[in-house]
Amino acid sequence: MCGIIDSAKDVKLLREAKIIEGGLSDDEIVNLFNGIGRSLAKMGGESVYWKTVRELNKVYGDIPSVKFIRETEKQVRASAKAITFLVSISSTLVLIREVYLKTSLDTMLTLQQNTE
Repeated sequence: MCGIIDSAKDVKLLREAKIIEGGLSDDEIVNLFNGIGRSLAKMGGESVYWKTVRELNKVYGDIPSVKFIRETEKQVRASAKAITFLVSISSTLVLIREVYLKTSLDTMLTLQQNTE
């Protein structure tokens, strides 16, 4: 929008063509349109703050102790998943064994009572 209106002369031409109407002066309209352009540039581009944060994170991430800690955390998470899986399988097998033994014991008791 700021490329459309750069000076009061541009505003005058747009007023004559009845594109711009209103009670603002030509200079106020120029400032308004240039302000819109500046705010859009701030919104569209990356701010200095975010560039600084990104650079600091990069420097921090390159420290050997930080790299070691991050890699260790990844390994611990991966092994925790494996341990969880193994515990689940083991628990299931123990339950199956208990049910089988209980059923076998009940069957043996029933057979023993029938023979007496």
